[in-house]
Amino acid sequence: MEHLKKDFDEVPVVKLVFWGASMAGKTMALTIFKVLKTLEDPDSVYSFLTLEDPTKRTLFFDRGVFGFGYNPLTGKDRLKAHIYTVPGQLRHITQREVVTSGVQGLIIMLDSTKAQYEHNRIALTELAQFIESYAYKEVPFVICLNKMDLPAEQRTPASEISELLVQTGWSERIRDAHSRVVEMSCMDAKNELVGLLKSNAIPKDDDGRLKKESRPDSVKRVIMPIEMVLREVLTAQLAHM
Repeated sequence: MEHLKKDFDEVPVVKLVFWGASMAGKTMALTIFKVLKTLEDPDSVYSFLTLEDPTKRTLFFDRGVFGFGYNPLTGKDRLKAHIYTVPGQLRHITQREVVTSGVQGLIIMLDSTKAQYEHNRIALTELAQFIESYAYKEVPFVICLNKMDLPAEQRTPASEISELLVQTGWSERIRDAHSRVVEMSCMDAKNELVGLLKSNAIPKDDDGRLKKESRPDSVKRVIMPIEMVLREVLTAQLAHM
């Protein structure tokens, strides 16, 4: 794995990409992460951009730039993450290829709705082909199974998702594939964040920021994949030093 590039402030930069079919929840997950970072550490949110078409679907990409590990001695972050989403509609394959170029970590959003099973398969197959073509085999990834708030009869079981990962070349063993799946509900996380923002009793620290230990459980599930992938990227960097 190549060493991390640095931005104009000489801060190492990691590029992460949310991948998945249209309406799987990529933009909502990134937005939830942005809102949480704003509540906990507003100075760590450098930019946030969404590009939508008239149907509210991602047109080219969404992007957020976030800082981690602020160092008071240097006045800089120890790391910045540039986190993108790709447009999920089938016609946007060229845009997905461009946005994914140079990726160092993948968060793959799958829609647990039974009706979206085939779209999940197409998205996984296409990404596997990209990884093969552009030598991204060492890129860490996490699978997010979104919309787990839906009734069980409307959802694809996690076991079938694991089998789908094996069929599309993402894992040689179902056990390994299953260990990469994080079940979540972006809708539950959104609702809990909205409720928190409307509350008159937001738990804050001495600087008036949301205490990290007060993160709603559903929000923890949504941001967990980002933290997992970042950790793997940094661990790989240390191993190559």
